[in-house]
Amino acid sequence: MSGIDENTLACYPWDSDYVDKANSKLSYPKGDVVTSSSLSKWGTGSAFFNGLNSSNALEIDSSVQIPANGDFTIDFQLYLTDRTNTTELVNLQFNSSKRWRFWLTTTGLRFESKVDGVQTVGFQADLSYLSTNTWQHIAIQRDGDVFLIYIDGYKRAGQQTSADIWEENTRRMIIGRNPYDTAWVLEGYIDEFRVSDSSRYQRVDYFTPPTSAYSATTTKLSGNLEHDARLLIFNEDTGVIESNTEESAGDYEVEVSESEKTVIVRQSDGESYGYGKVTPITS
Repeated sequence: MSGIDENTLACYPWDSDYVDKANSKLSYPKGDVVTSSSLSKWGTGSAFFNGLNSSNALEIDSSVQIPANGDFTIDFQLYLTDRTNTTELVNLQFNSSKRWRFWLTTTGLRFESKVDGVQTVGFQADLSYLSTNTWQHIAIQRDGDVFLIYIDGYKRAGQQTSADIWEENTRRMIIGRNPYDTAWVLEGYIDEFRVSDSSRYQRVDYFTPPTSAYSATTTKLSGNLEHDARLLIFNEDTGVIESNTEESAGDYEVEVSESEKTVIVRQSDGESYGYGKVTPITS
């Protein structure tokens, strides 16, 4: 459930510009969409969709994509000013036969994918879980063969399937507008829009929604060496050497990924020793 980390593809605060704070990916406002300082969940602004212009949208850099058959999470803070009509939240579409969509129908919050005209995923959470004129944390994720919708931390709907969703890495993800039905435009605000290539919430029934804006996390291994030494740090999941450094006697601290590590120490006096299943500390 980390904030901005190695699994974050993009995270847009829309405080005053359209740049993501994880990898500097751009978003592109269309129509009347603006960053608004009048209302935000955190920070100094959010993206405002007035619902009056059929061109209203935010388009995300095309390099930000969720996989056809892999874990992902899209989560954000949503402030609806109207939920009467069908409302587009976020989608990626080539046409009505090749697309995935996450949107508000007149009965619920729905995620759906079609590949070559065949619906591969389709499920929704009841509309009663959504409110107007208040901030709510919304998440759609895939964890293995399970798709889940979370609203304010509660698991509200899911579907189990190993099917692919539609993928097209040259098109932009679109927020707030359906390009094939321009009447379905969002009325409200979105803040802290994050796309991840991991399952942030696994399959829990409830998690505590974010209590502050997402920020970069640092994961480190630290310790103390009696002698100058070469420090080799292996990722236990992949077997890859993540760090190979010469460290002086005394305290050391090395930035690494979050997974468990094996640490090999080769001292200057020729002695070597190691530790397995070492868990880094994230701060």
